[in-house]
Amino acid sequence: MAINAAHWHLLLNHIPVIGVPMVAMLLIWGLTKMNEAMVRLALLATIVMGAATWVADLTGGKAEHEIKDAKYAWVSRERIHDHEEAADKAEIAAIATGVLALGVLVMARGGKPPHRAATYGMLFGLGITAVILGWASWEGGKIRHDEFGLTPTLDQAPIPGETPPRP
Repeated sequence: MAINAAHWHLLLNHIPVIGVPMVAMLLIWGLTKMNEAMVRLALLATIVMGAATWVADLTGGKAEHEIKDAKYAWVSRERIHDHEEAADKAEIAAIATGVLALGVLVMARGGKPPHRAATYGMLFGLGITAVILGWASWEGGKIRHDEFGLTPTLDQAPIPGETPPRP
């Protein structure tokens, strides 16, 4: 079985969804331990998470077209649209937070410590971004993934003793 755009999207979209909360925890740790190197690492990782979210969105667009073009019977355009809308908001939040992190790092160049208030603003931005990414993931999880042949289609009879799948 060849890897298609939907596979890539499902593989890559987990990076920011899991990474952003981990970066927030790293930043909290750096702030509580007064460890400037850890704070700088968290700021750099925030920039990487913004880029990873952009890549996840890029692969999502390709996956959407591939699934719609294949004309699967189970495709719910409404669910795809809801996921896409949430993902667009998550991408904006992640990129904005990454740009803010870049700004904090630029202000801290030349051996100056990262600005404390700006760093706490970064933590707030990471928290908001994590919530929006979670929402986008929730919406994406509502989309069936029959294209991988792992989920029974709606027209298949349920196994005796099991609850039939809900559309």
